[in-house]
Amino acid sequence: MRVHYRTFRIVTLIIALFLSLLWGALSVSLQTRNSNQGKIRVITQTAENANQPERPPSKSPGKPLRDRPVTTDQTSDTQPTPDPRQKKPAKPDQQPSPQKSDSPKPYPQKPDRQPGQPPQVLVSLSADKTLIQLGETVSFRLEPYPRYTFMFDFGDGTPPVAKDPNTASIDHQFLVAGSHPVNAHAVVPAGVPDPGSIAPIMITVQQVQLSTPPASVEVGVPLSLTATSVSKDPNLRYRFSFGDEKQTDWQTSNEALHSYSTAHPYQPKVEVGFAGNSPIVSIDSNSARVIDVVLPPPDSLVFHVEPSRVRVNEPVSLSAEFPAKERHIQYRFQFGDGGSSEWQDENHLTHNYSVGTHHPAVEVGVLLDGAVYTLATSIPQTLEVIASPSNPLWPWYLVAIGVGLIMIAGVVFGGYKTARWLFPPEPSFVPHMDIVKPTLHPDNGTQLVSFELELNPNLSGGLHDLFTNSPRLIQAERNQ
Repeated sequence: MRVHYRTFRIVTLIIALFLSLLWGALSVSLQTRNSNQGKIRVITQTAENANQPERPPSKSPGKPLRDRPVTTDQTSDTQPTPDPRQKKPAKPDQQPSPQKSDSPKPYPQKPDRQPGQPPQVLVSLSADKTLIQLGETVSFRLEPYPRYTFMFDFGDGTPPVAKDPNTASIDHQFLVAGSHPVNAHAVVPAGVPDPGSIAPIMITVQQVQLSTPPASVEVGVPLSLTATSVSKDPNLRYRFSFGDEKQTDWQTSNEALHSYSTAHPYQPKVEVGFAGNSPIVSIDSNSARVIDVVLPPPDSLVFHVEPSRVRVNEPVSLSAEFPAKERHIQYRFQFGDGGSSEWQDENHLTHNYSVGTHHPAVEVGVLLDGAVYTLATSIPQTLEVIASPSNPLWPWYLVAIGVGLIMIAGVVFGGYKTARWLFPPEPSFVPHMDIVKPTLHPDNGTQLVSFELELNPNLSGGLHDLFTNSPRLIQAERNQ
């Protein structure tokens, strides 16, 4: 029970403390609100009295004094009637709080317009564009259109310019980059409404920007450049200079591609102009950082000679390998025997060598604008060409001669046999003094006639065959 009773007392104290804090906050809020309302009433009344024109006191005998207007002139003996809505002054024994002051603050008032002065006219300043390319022209306009002179200060260091009252706008070309506040001041003639102060316009002028190229690039490798401008004018034109005495014509594209032919540091540049001018005049330019154009590394060219040792008149293959990198690569082979090829697209060829030791090499170049610029030359390779072994040909000549003779003999002998077979000779006997004696030898009914002849020495050969009808064979012997 004691525990519950103690808890109940603690909760009760907390609730009472919370209610007391809430009541105090509400009281302070109500007091603050009443004080502010009183201040607003006092300020409003003061403003109304200040704006109300003074009237002379009424001289009507029957009009009560309270109906007369009250003036604040200190020379008058009449005291102003206190406003019942104002708070009563604090008693002497009551000190007012230093944080809350019930005295009304003065109300800001515009200077009174002089009698006969025309009413004030508000004029605003506008521009057709506020972010421009260096060298562009901006058109400024005043609204409503005033019929008197305005002096314009463009904030770019140029002297102020007077706008013609008969023109609705004024144009200005900005030739200095940066932010420039443009102000307009009226030169008001007598009897013309005064526009007062005109709010200025901020014009931001930027230069053309050129893309950041790589720090270095190889000879012949295409380099891309891009220019960026904030201008939206369709007549804007670009011209690129590459630092090697070469440049593009004026073009609508903001991009350019260029390849350098010689190893050297270069600094490209871009210019901008407008096509409305004839010829186009450059109004802005900007340069990129310096680019170091270098030759390719020596090990990028690989040269092959196959085979490295050959016999005379055997073909030798020469080939090269080189990274193109978007370049039109050309090859020229030095044979090492005093000859060379022309520049060509193919990276290989064959060549026949004479006996000896040769040192062929290859050159690599890039084709730019119809001319070839050398990029690298390979290290010469060693090629050995040996003579073929000697083969004697006279045995073959003898064989050929023998075969020819055999063929001729065969033709002659075959022709003779064929002639004898086709046209057999008829034998004939002519009496001659050389015949010694004929002899008949009977042989079983067959008679052989033996002739013993002495032939004329003009016949040679020893034994000869004589063809007769019968007998078939006659043997002739020659006596020496």
